[in-house]
Formats: sequence, structure tokens, C-alpha cells
Amino acid sequence: SEKHNTSPDQQNKVVSAKRKFHVTTCQCMKKKFPYNDPVLLHAEVANIKRREQVSFQSVEYFVNQFPALLPTCENTPEQLDELQNEFFLYQVDSEIDTMSVHRIDHAWVILNKKYKVSSDAMLGILVILHSNADCDRVFSIVTKNQTAFCSNMSLQLLESLLIKKINNHGVCYEQKHLEDLLKAAKKATYAALHDD
Repeated sequence: SEKHNTSPDQQNKVVSAKRKFHVTTCQCMKKKFPYNDPVLLHAEVANIKRREQVSFQSVEYFVNQFPALLPTCENTPEQLDELQNEFFLYQVDSEIDTMSVHRIDHAWVILNKKYKVSSDAMLGILVILHSNADCDRVFSIVTKNQTAFCSNMSLQLLESLLIKKINNHGVCYEQKHLEDLLKAAKKATYAALHDD
């Protein structure tokens, strides 16, 4: 390797500048990201690989914040006792170590047969952080519909297209359309292609 002609003083300045950069970056990250958010800290309880290290207090935190995680949607002592008993049995269950599931939500679906109350609560915990997915999906659809031809559409037509797209629960080629609609679409397509 080639030897660099830098003095020890220059090397110290470079190392000091790098250190300062990393310290500043970490400080910015600590300010910007919610590392101490209790929801994030307690969400680790849903990780089956860490089941022996987590405590029931994390489950209790979520049940107190979101009573809908319980079967009756009420935080009663009976419900909490049932959940706690299931959670303790889950923590010592050695069969879980042999599960070959790559996604936590799939693991909890499998565990639902054995630990119904705990599984339902954990699946609820897993979606708490992503509860705005429908909003994101709508914004994504709106963004994708903002094409060069969008300005030619009225707001009512664009709104109707979005409503149709969101409420469409099947694949497009299995949809049945009215005969009049198909004829009108064919005429419009022909006219657009042969308009010279």
C-alpha cells in the first residue's frame, strides 16, 4: 500500500472532524426519531424471538392504551388475567422455537390456534404503527392518477374513477360491463385512433 504524506497533526484533525460529524449525526437522529416513544419501546413484545426477554407490562401497556385489543374491547380484570395466563404459557412454550416462519404476523396467525387472546392482541399491536395505510394508499392512487391527461378530466370524473378503483375488489378482466358502456368505449377508442 502507498504511504500518505500526512502529518500526525493532519491525521488528528481528520479523525476529529469525522468524530464530530458522527456525533452531530447521532444527536440529530436522537432529536428527529422517536427512540423513546413508549409505543415503539413496548412493541418489541410482539417479536416471538424475544418472548423470553419481554415482560407482560408491555402487553398491559397496549391493552390500557387500546382496549379494543381484548376480545370484549373492555379492559376488565378477567380479560387481563386470561391474557396474562396465555402470555406466560406462550413465553415458556418450547415448540415456538421450531417454527419456521419468516414474518411475525404469519407466526401469530399460526399461534392463534393455541393462544387466541394473546394472538389477537399481538396482531393488533403489529398494525398500530401502520394504521394510516388506507390514507397512504389513497394518496398514492391520487398521485398515480395525476398524469398529463388528468387536466382533461373533470373533478367529478376523477373522483368517480378513484371511488371505483378503491371499491374494486376483483381483478379487472373478470368484471362484467354493460353492453352500452362497451360500445361507447369502442367507438371512443376508434375515433381517437383514427382522428387525423
